[in-house]
Amino acid sequence: MIRMEGYRTADGGLLVPYDNAEEYFAAHLEAAELLDEAAPRITLPTDGSRLEVVLDFGRPLGPASMVETVIVNPDTLTTFARRPKRNGPSRVVVLEGDPPQISTFVVVGKPLGPGQYRLVTAYVGTTAPGEPWAEKDVHARDERSLPFWCGHALVWRPDMGEVFTSTWRNELAKLGV
Repeated sequence: MIRMEGYRTADGGLLVPYDNAEEYFAAHLEAAELLDEAAPRITLPTDGSRLEVVLDFGRPLGPASMVETVIVNPDTLTTFARRPKRNGPSRVVVLEGDPPQISTFVVVGKPLGPGQYRLVTAYVGTTAPGEPWAEKDVHARDERSLPFWCGHALVWRPDMGEVFTSTWRNELAKLGV
């Protein structure tokens, strides 16, 4: 279970979970367990910048939740799902069989004060930009987010909702972004 009092980092800093972190980590028990092992390997930024660390544990940690795909363009039909509590759709791929195992763990945080960071998220996987519909900066969306998500997809799970076919351009237009 998540330690709400926080996690000590390699430099003696403190990584503090957000107030409702227990709800998130109850659904991601593997991440809560790995934080005990990950925190002592993390050095917090001293310049107040965002913390985004990818740690390779050198052993399988769990199934990949995101995979590289055939690259599509924004007008190519592809598969999506509308995940609960999201403002837009996610590109998904339905795999036959089990997803590949992954050995990396991501920890993201934002500065709270000297030597303290708020734990924003932690998960087995790799880093990714926000989904195109979530990017407020149109330039950043077109230069980083959209190209990334045209070449990657989340591995579909039943809790993500029904799979449907569309294009990024159509989905972004529906949202007015």
